[in-house]
This record gives sequence, C-alpha cells and structure tokens, in this order.
Amino acid sequence: MTTLDNEQDFDEQILSLVKLFIDSLNQEELIKNVCIEKKEVVDFLKRKKFDSLKDVKAGIDKFELFILSQKYPIPDMFNFLRKLQDLRSRDVAHRKSSNKSNRKSIVDFFNLETKPKQQILDDIFKDVIETISTLEDLFINETPKNIIPKK
Repeated sequence: MTTLDNEQDFDEQILSLVKLFIDSLNQEELIKNVCIEKKEVVDFLKRKKFDSLKDVKAGIDKFELFILSQKYPIPDMFNFLRKLQDLRSRDVAHRKSSNKSNRKSIVDFFNLETKPKQQILDDIFKDVIETISTLEDLFINETPKNIIPKK
C-alpha cells in the first residue's frame, strides 16, 4: 500500500496495476478468438470506425471485442479499464498533462482533486477486485450475473 498521499507511491501503484491488467493482455490470443460474425462485434467495429479486426490496435479494444464475441457486454468494466489507462498515460507515466481538457475526464472519474490519494487507490482497488470477480464469474464459474456497477 501507499504512504498516505505520497505522489510517488500513488504513481507506482497505478503503473503496476496498468501493467498487470492492461499491458499484460495477450492481444494476439484475444484477437484470434474474436468471432467477427457476432452482431456485438460488428457494432463495436462500426462504432469505433474500424474496417476490420486488423485495424484494432489498443489492447483494451481487443479485450472488449473478445468479451463481446462471447456475448458479454460489460461497458462499465471497459470504461473503468480505459480510465485507468488514461490515468496512467495522462497523469502518471508522463508529465502531468497541463491541458485541462485532456485531464478532465480522469480527474472527474477518479475524483483526483477532491479525494486523498489513498482513498482514490482504495476505490481503484475495489474496482479492480470487481473486475476480477466479473471475469471469474464469466469464464471460471460460467455465471454471467456479475456486471460491474455504474459509477
């Protein structure tokens, strides 16, 4: 855990979580197992303006396509993962973005300006546990009942 409101500890925790949950995705296997004929997959590709699976570059998009091809729409889980990736990219791994409009969505989503760092991390860890639980229910227990609640 982090020392209360220590910026460096916070950054290291976020970097570790993103590495574990997003950067470590086996993108090649995910995309190989996407069923392109599924309506949910076709709709996703159209919404993102991709002509084919080869156009999909982001690991989270590939992961979502895989989940959609299993007929499990979980938009809130993928919203969380994208926000976590944005937090890493815009706020932690690189210079803090001075462009307020670029940071606004992650500042609002994680309450970066109103909560202490430790509370933000606690909330993120809870969402990570919920993500793991959702995936466990879908693929290990095969009970698609647990959907990540909206914030």
